[in-house]
Amino acid sequence: MEMTTSYRYEVTAPREATLRRALAHQKASIRETELLAIDQAKVKETAKKHQIAKWNETTEEKKILRRYKETMTKELKSARTQLLNARRENLKRLLAEEKKKYGLELEELGLTYFVCISSVESKW
Repeated sequence: MEMTTSYRYEVTAPREATLRRALAHQKASIRETELLAIDQAKVKETAKKHQIAKWNETTEEKKILRRYKETMTKELKSARTQLLNARRENLKRLLAEEKKKYGLELEELGLTYFVCISSVESKW
């Protein structure tokens, strides 16, 4: 029994070469899978960074547009106020001119008009 046992370890296995090739192929396959996983992780990280950069960019654009819109709103409000004030001044001027003209016409006819300015108290 000792002979067969020792002989078994001394003789090379007939399938050893095939087994070594299979193991080498398996190691190469595992290495390739690991490299592919690393590449996929890099792609995911790059995509994530790109997405964050794009989000930051659009957020900044939205802030700029919001500021621009606020500025435009303020400018339009100011322009409306100035236009309203100009219209009021023109209306006051026209009414004063008409009042003066009407007074001159009445004076030429020998008539007068009476302007009553009083505070009217409400009954309520």
